[in-house]
Amino acid sequence: MSRWVIVGEKKVRLLHAAELGSETEESFRPGKEFEVVEEVLVGDRKFLRLPDGRFVCERSRKEINKVVAKRLVDGTPNQPFAVGQKVVIKQKTKSRHGTVVKLNPSKALVEVSEGGQNRSYHVPYGMLSKEEQAAETSQAKARPKAKVKPSAKKALSNLRMALEDE
Repeated sequence: MSRWVIVGEKKVRLLHAAELGSETEESFRPGKEFEVVEEVLVGDRKFLRLPDGRFVCERSRKEINKVVAKRLVDGTPNQPFAVGQKVVIKQKTKSRHGTVVKLNPSKALVEVSEGGQNRSYHVPYGMLSKEEQAAETSQAKARPKAKVKPSAKKALSNLRMALEDE
């Protein structure tokens, strides 16, 4: 058995059999992880058999070059993110808000609006947090006072005395 995830931008229809015309009313949304018990190759397409016997096509049914499902790397924990989810990219000195566009095994493609332009970044999952979690943890933190050099203290006191004399 292997784990897969839907990486396309649209939902993916489940199939009754390993053929394109056998779709069901059910579908998987982008970001959905699922178990695959068998991979079936029919012509130039790979179909993924689910534990309940239904199938998912690895590529788009309409555009063969478009991959809609990818295998998750073994040992990778389930990603808590989904395509379309609002996230915060945490950096040392700043945070950026964006939207997950695509999920990859080690990084997510995140679209950020900067100065009226949308830019996309490949961001490691360790730098991402869900937007609601980031709001809870971003409360004001007390910062330690900066240490002032003795020479600067002396200069400041001399300046104060000069101002008082005037």
